[in-house]
Amino acid sequence: MAERVAALVPAAGSGERLGRGPKAFLDLGGRPLLAWSVAALLPWVDEVVVAVPVADLGRAAAMLAALAGAERVRLVVGAASRQGTVSALVAVVDADVVVVHDAARPFLDAATVRAVIDA
Repeated sequence: MAERVAALVPAAGSGERLGRGPKAFLDLGGRPLLAWSVAALLPWVDEVVVAVPVADLGRAAAMLAALAGAERVRLVVGAASRQGTVSALVAVVDADVVVVHDAARPFLDAATVRAVIDA
């Protein structure tokens, strides 16, 4: 049986230190950082689960719906801390392999994704 692989994307931060709102929604080249990160993961995993603040669920759903493979993306509500957010993400997946990738790190290449999954 093939292994099921899930990618967990914490994107529930407020962006308080940056002072420009949630980093996941900042634009880079006409696309939010979150969209870049999820798009980089989708070809290599069975599902991507993204945690965002409750106030951003609608905005995240609309943005991610435009991605190829969007039917394999789920949204959950993040927590007040990164640890709590990752815990909320882990609680909703049933996969053999789980990778975690921060939404605010959009320059993820295929070789890195494959190497992490294979490890």
